[in-house]
Amino acid sequence: MRPRRLELQGFTAFREPTVLEFDDVDLVAFVGPTGSGKSSVIDAITFALYGSVARYGDDRLVQPVINELGNEARVRLDFDLADDTYTAVRIVRRTKTGASTREARLERALPDGGTEVVAGTAAELTEAVRSLLGLDFGQFTRTVVLPQGEFARFLTDSPADRQRLLRQLLDLGIYERLGQQARRVAKERQVEAETLDGLLAGRGDDADERAWLAERATALATAITDAETLAAEVAQLDVDVAERRRRYAELDGLVQRLGGIRQPDGLADAAARRDAAIETQQAAAERLAEVDRRLGEIDTAIAAVDEAALQQRVTAANRLDIQQVAVDEDAARLADLVARLDETGSVLADAEAVLAAADVAVADARRHAGAAAIAAELSPGDDCPVCGQVIGLVVAGGDGDVAAAVERREIADRAVRSARMERNEAEREHAGRVAGASERAARLEATKAELADGPTVEEAEASLATVRDARSARSGVVNERSAVNDEIATANAVVQRVAGSMSSARSAHAEQRDAVIELEPPAPTDDVAADWAALVSWAAERLPGLEEERTRDLEAGKAAAADAAARRASLDELAASLDLEVGERGVPAALRAETVRVEQRVVALDEARAETEKLRAQRDEAERERQVQSRLGHHLSARGFERWLLTEALDDLTARATERLRELSAGQYSLVADGTSFQVVDHGNADNRRDVRTLSGGETFLASLALALALADSVAELAPVDAPRLDSMFLDEGFGTLDPETLDVVATAIEELASSGRLVGVVTHVRDLAERLPTRFEVVKRSTGSAVTKVVT
Repeated sequence: MRPRRLELQGFTAFREPTVLEFDDVDLVAFVGPTGSGKSSVIDAITFALYGSVARYGDDRLVQPVINELGNEARVRLDFDLADDTYTAVRIVRRTKTGASTREARLERALPDGGTEVVAGTAAELTEAVRSLLGLDFGQFTRTVVLPQGEFARFLTDSPADRQRLLRQLLDLGIYERLGQQARRVAKERQVEAETLDGLLAGRGDDADERAWLAERATALATAITDAETLAAEVAQLDVDVAERRRRYAELDGLVQRLGGIRQPDGLADAAARRDAAIETQQAAAERLAEVDRRLGEIDTAIAAVDEAALQQRVTAANRLDIQQVAVDEDAARLADLVARLDETGSVLADAEAVLAAADVAVADARRHAGAAAIAAELSPGDDCPVCGQVIGLVVAGGDGDVAAAVERREIADRAVRSARMERNEAEREHAGRVAGASERAARLEATKAELADGPTVEEAEASLATVRDARSARSGVVNERSAVNDEIATANAVVQRVAGSMSSARSAHAEQRDAVIELEPPAPTDDVAADWAALVSWAAERLPGLEEERTRDLEAGKAAAADAAARRASLDELAASLDLEVGERGVPAALRAETVRVEQRVVALDEARAETEKLRAQRDEAERERQVQSRLGHHLSARGFERWLLTEALDDLTARATERLRELSAGQYSLVADGTSFQVVDHGNADNRRDVRTLSGGETFLASLALALALADSVAELAPVDAPRLDSMFLDEGFGTLDPETLDVVATAIEELASSGRLVGVVTHVRDLAERLPTRFEVVKRSTGSAVTKVVT
């Protein structure tokens, strides 16, 4: 398993989307201050694969992975395994009571660019990863990802846990499966051998049956020769019978057809009726020509007259009379309207004079009324306010004179308005009549101009009368022509019917003559009636001889059928002598079929002998394989075999770890296994052996690192061919406890490990170690959460 890309969002310290690319990276350091989130990168890898984080203790605890300021954590890991690329995705969302996995899936990339969903739930994803990698969560954190606090677990594990891990990593279960398979095959082969013994026990001696089959084969060979001779004779007789029957049927058909030759009725007088109809056609055609001539003359006379022009002239003359009456009426009416204009003008002048006098009267009355009003305020002897003279006498006046004057004026005003309306109406009517009269006079003159040239109205009407008479005469001629055409059509129908009957007679003659053509009937001529007479006479002459020939063929066919029946009886007797069921296939075929059956039975006996020998060989092979598989199953079932393999693997692992530890400790320490636990040999202290649980922090780190590096090498070499390759390792432990010299040795060992094609990641805050590695991810903590920068040196 080799990571390619890691995406984080809302995961622990990484609040914002963060991406780490591992392509083309073999050795990488995750470096940054304490608390920046370096270890969270390792946690994200294990969480994406298994849904758990080793530092939290409880494998089922997911709430802590969510950033404290967020409600959701997303992790996506793309990784290669063998020749496939997978994507593991987990999304965790905060709930009221904690957190739950909202989405989890595992997809495999397909060659066509698509994807295949391998797992769709959190549990399915974890189980699929465990199956693909061959490691559960605990084993993964001991061999591939070594998080903080878990680095020394393999070193200090109990022997049982350590053996389970080695058994899983090296797939030692394959030997148990091989043993189970060997024992299963041994049982199958035992059952097979017992079954074959039962089959062999049921096979007896076949000598008697073979002798009987030989005798029957000889009898069948003789019978086949006799049967084929009889069958050939029967076949030839059947051919003769069939030919006689065919010839009889043919002659019988000819006799029936000759006897059925009859001349059609009415054929003798058909020619006379046809000739009479043709004469009628010719006479009617001559009358039709005469009628057409007369009809042409009438049409020519009608065409010579321009009926439309004559009718238009008569119409114009009638219109002229009407227009003249209208013009005369216009003159009389205009005279009346002029008189009315004069009259209404005089009335209007008189009314306007009366209105003017009324206006003067009103003014006078109002002046007198004003003077009276002033006089009412004066007395004799007062000075006049108008002229200044002394008033001698005061004259009384009143308003009644003014009202009367105003009333008279209103009456005069109404009279003026009424007179003016009458005047206006007379003027409008006069103007309208003048305009209409002018137009009608113009139309009158136009009509007179139209009638100035050409025939008189009387002449035009006479010509039109002549045309009407011609049309009436033409109608009679057309009726006469229709009657002639009907006569011609009737004659045509008679000719066609006669021609049809003669054609039918010709067709019937040809049909009946063709029916007996092999007897060479008389040849046809142009006279169908004569042809029929000749054919009927010829048929009467040939019929007796043909009936006699038919009788001879019938008797010969009966004789041949009797001979065939006798030979068939001989064949049936031959089949009965050999107890054969013939059925529809015939005796020769039945004999050959029985011969084949006898031969097949002989072959079956031969095959049965061969099968018996084959069964004996199979039984012997099944017993041999049963013994081999039984011994193999017994050996592989022994507990000592797997224990021996585990001991060898642990010894190899210990030797590799010792080599690494001596390099890391400058030769001071070695690692040994006493079968139950690891011990460290301190060469600087008289080779004193110490339990690994008594080591200091730095010593524990060196021993654990040596064991982890050795485990990576050992698993790659000792695991079965098809076991998953662990092509990556991530170390998250205390490099800060090492002195510079040891740190340099550790760095060299890590570089060598990466050179073998693995991806090796180191989580550290030791800057010197990080800068020795070719790639590092710088992890920093910001106000928006942790961020990662990739640095390649």
